Amino acid sequence: MTVKRADHTVKLAAAMEPLLDIPIDSAWRPQIAAFLAMAAHNADLYADLPYDDANDEAAPVFRPGRTAEETQ
Repeated sequence: MTVKRADHTVKLAAAMEPLLDIPIDSAWRPQIAAFLAMAAHNADLYADLPYDDANDEAAPVFRPGRTAEETQ
């Protein structure tokens, strides 16, 4: 199930600035766009992996001062 994405990462990087209320220097936008493209590619890789609900397990929760046996 690969998600097809148009390459709008430069526009997305520009749109993030007012939403996040942080200044994004125009010199940084190509690197931000490259990261967003890479992140989208990686998301596509994971989206194609088989997933089986039957094998879901909750991760252990760290609680300071308790042993592993006490947290189960």
